[in-house]
Amino acid sequence: MRPPGWPAPVADPDDAEFPETATRWLWDVASIPRSTTSVWARHPRALAFRVSCDLDARVEGARLAYARARATLTAVGLDPEEALAALEGEAAELQRLQREVAMVADALGGRRWQARL
Repeated sequence: MRPPGWPAPVADPDDAEFPETATRWLWDVASIPRSTTSVWARHPRALAFRVSCDLDARVEGARLAYARARATLTAVGLDPEEALAALEGEAAELQRLQREVAMVADALGGRRWQARL
């Protein structure tokens, strides 16, 4: 079964297509160079780990930009409010992706979810 918040492009963990769809989705989420000969291409769990680390860094980058935006943009004569709103949306999207990658990584490691009554 798919837990709440499961990424739509990824097949159910018990589906035979799961490893392939999970790997394809992880590459889509990643902002790392794609190589068919790398350890990331050969091992989906390693790819999930790498994507998770990449997302952590992207969240930190968004936080840093948010912390600096008001002063930096104001100093060059720009109104920072639109940039701050965009960064808030970006951070929310990155956090959603972090949760999804964590679920897929858990499923690649053998975790399965049960329906609750």
